[in-house]
Amino acid sequence: FSDETGGVGDLAWSPCGNWLAYTRYDDPERSRIRILDARSGEVRDATAPVLGDCAPSWDPGGNFLYFLSARELEPMYDSGRFGLSFHGIHRPHAIALRADVPNPLLRELRPPHDSESSSGGSDYDDSESDSDSDDDDYDTDDTDADAPEPIEIDFDGISERIVALPMPAGRYGHLTALDDGKFMVIRYPARRARRVGLDAPYYDSDSGADSDSDDEGGGGGGGSLLRFDVRQLKTRVLIDDGVRSLELSMDRRSMLVEKRDEYGCVEVRAYKAGAKPDDEDSDGEEVDDTAPNRRSGLIDIDGRVDVVIDPVAEWAQMLGETWRHLRDEWWHPGMRFGDDSGGCDWPGTLSRYAKVLPRVSTRHELADMMRDMVAELRSSHVSVYTGDAGEHRRRRAHSPGHLGADFAWDPSLRGYVVAKIVEGDVWDEHTGGALRKPGVNVAVGDVLTHVNRVRLSEQLGPSAALVGKGGAEVLLTFTAGDGPRRKLGASMEFGAGGALAQRIAAVSLADEGNKSGGKGRFNGGKGKNGPPKGKNGQKAKASVSPPPPPQTTPKHKKGSTAKPADAARKPGARFDVRVRAMHSELDARYRDMIRDRTERVDVLGNGRVGYLRLPDMERTGYSEFWRHFPSEVRKGALVVDLRGNLGGHISELLLAKLAQRPLAWDVPRRGSPTVYPSHASGAVVALVDENTGSDAELAAEAFRRLGLGRVVGARTWGGLLTTSDSFELVDGSEVSMPQQAVAMPVVDHSGVDSGRCVKIANGIENCGVVPDVEVANAPHDYANDADPQLDAAVREALRLLAASPPAVFDPSRARTADEDEARAVLAERAHVGPGGSRWPFKTYAPYPEDSDEDEEEVPERFPERERRKKLPKGAKGKR
Repeated sequence: FSDETGGVGDLAWSPCGNWLAYTRYDDPERSRIRILDARSGEVRDATAPVLGDCAPSWDPGGNFLYFLSARELEPMYDSGRFGLSFHGIHRPHAIALRADVPNPLLRELRPPHDSESSSGGSDYDDSESDSDSDDDDYDTDDTDADAPEPIEIDFDGISERIVALPMPAGRYGHLTALDDGKFMVIRYPARRARRVGLDAPYYDSDSGADSDSDDEGGGGGGGSLLRFDVRQLKTRVLIDDGVRSLELSMDRRSMLVEKRDEYGCVEVRAYKAGAKPDDEDSDGEEVDDTAPNRRSGLIDIDGRVDVVIDPVAEWAQMLGETWRHLRDEWWHPGMRFGDDSGGCDWPGTLSRYAKVLPRVSTRHELADMMRDMVAELRSSHVSVYTGDAGEHRRRRAHSPGHLGADFAWDPSLRGYVVAKIVEGDVWDEHTGGALRKPGVNVAVGDVLTHVNRVRLSEQLGPSAALVGKGGAEVLLTFTAGDGPRRKLGASMEFGAGGALAQRIAAVSLADEGNKSGGKGRFNGGKGKNGPPKGKNGQKAKASVSPPPPPQTTPKHKKGSTAKPADAARKPGARFDVRVRAMHSELDARYRDMIRDRTERVDVLGNGRVGYLRLPDMERTGYSEFWRHFPSEVRKGALVVDLRGNLGGHISELLLAKLAQRPLAWDVPRRGSPTVYPSHASGAVVALVDENTGSDAELAAEAFRRLGLGRVVGARTWGGLLTTSDSFELVDGSEVSMPQQAVAMPVVDHSGVDSGRCVKIANGIENCGVVPDVEVANAPHDYANDADPQLDAAVREALRLLAASPPAVFDPSRARTADEDEARAVLAERAHVGPGGSRWPFKTYAPYPEDSDEDEEEVPERFPERERRKKLPKGAKGKR
């Protein structure tokens, strides 16, 4: 039926069984509805798509075929950058199957006594009498007495009898027709924006928020279930939210709803078809949604379904299913290698590995064997992920806590010296360093001694003390270092035997009691293992001094400039701070790295080269692009760092922006001129390494082919195939494979496209992108904080700038702020007011004279007219 990737889908049989409606993809972006006559095998088009039609469903009355269609686009402006996007493009439509079917948008005229039918028109009523009557009405006799009438279809002009139903454009799915001219549909909410980052799972508590599929509603929470009445043109909400999918029973009297509850768990409920679930029972009591019964509709799947697994049989089935999926969906039907250098004997491969299967004893061994089998294809983007590892005891996940700092143990100080403080995005709860939050006031050189009153040692460091504390509040005890608060990120500038070490040793912290039975400095006389002991080992009588009075904030006095108590801590002073431990430091350290590299490029490039790093080619990379690109591109040339970028799918969006060159300038009277197109760039240098892969490799190659700039670094990974959805096996294992290859015209040795498509092949798979300027980073470069690749990219960018300077607008050709100021000075000198004032206008009007008569209230309507009526005769002209 279709050779496209989408193929055919959404199969829907008519109630009479004579017709089959389905979705057929003409190309990857357009689809239509087709109808198959099961009696003759003839296929006809039901729609002529504008953008795409899908999800057909038959009206049981035989008048309409409902479907979802994208025909009108309603763009919305982007709130962050100049651009427009579409947040919902589908609407329910109806096809009149015959020419005599009236227009559904003209509301049907009915007599007063003709009430709404009972099929979905009233709420669900689960009284005992109704249940009995339903059972009596159900006819189990296998006869054709109640068989539906055959549906007649007039195909002449059928595509011209399409009507858009009055429902707003949005994201819909699972359209299901009901009796009496009604249908149900799930309306999913607009995809909500989610946090991005290298450790994004820590930032979103909703574990289902990563799903972008229609069934998940873009946020994992599902959508609302609606019922639309075609006769009344009214929409009713049956279930407010959480609905993921919908199925109708064969007799069309019940519906099965898969939904997500308020805790994110997926559940299955059964209701009367087209009816709104009851909130109260017949006694007026609220329905318990957690109890599995007819009233709540909840089905207890866990208590009803038992599965017995035969591992040997299951593993054999998984091996065969994986082999068949790869045979049927591999990018080339002849099972060619990724670089098209040869082919694989796929039937022989199955025979060889089937002989190894009897020796497999665990699921991990099965996964290893299957990975070896798919490796026979010699291609990238094919992998096997292990599923259910079998029954295991659930253990508490101990999320480690982090403080966003580097510590170094110093035995003479008996603590961990703060060597560096990570800054990150200090305003953000998740990506800002914990020690950079307001009120903490910890600096480089301070000594961490306790975590939650637990004494740290060389064996018990901060990382061990923070196990299980990710996201929790912790109490940290520090000893202040010497000197003023040091600049964040600065390295230690003192030795272990300095003045600070001597003062700390003289003070003696909490765990070092007085051996002579005296009282310790900080713990009120207690030694390491308890109270101090005397000469004979007995407990010494310790004089307990009263506790110090609590510290209070000094009362603010008018005109005083009191500082916080911890604003200027003395060296050697002990202080406590309360912080929230971080789940991860990765994003905070990444932010510091970007600031350091941007400053490095700015210095090496004399302010004429910008720096832009893309960590991936997905949402995080797109966010990073627009966070830094507008400011960095203004400098002239741009270094795009693709090192460590494993790919994604947004390279064409970024290339469309990077390929723009200045054509004009918008010159305002005040402010700086802006280039047109906005953010048009000059010379671009792509920086790659051996960890640059997939879509990032395609972007690097496109830099060179489009003439945007040069490629600097090391040869890339060499994996340029396209994979889309993975498929699951029976135990939850996932297998992904390339379903498309990327073919490009072969270029000559100079790296320039010859313009003749003599051969089109994938020259990057198993080869990689060879840079124009090859530079490698040695292991010792990382230790010495050196980056030869980045330095070479800056030099290349400066060379490109010198060879082809970008077009720059001459500000002398436009009116500047200095000219406006000079004009204002001349105007001020030309108009000198009374008394030598240089401002020629009066700033106030004189108050009216006081009147002895009380002024009457003036109505707000026509106030000027009413006020003039109240003035004395002859005083109308006064103001």
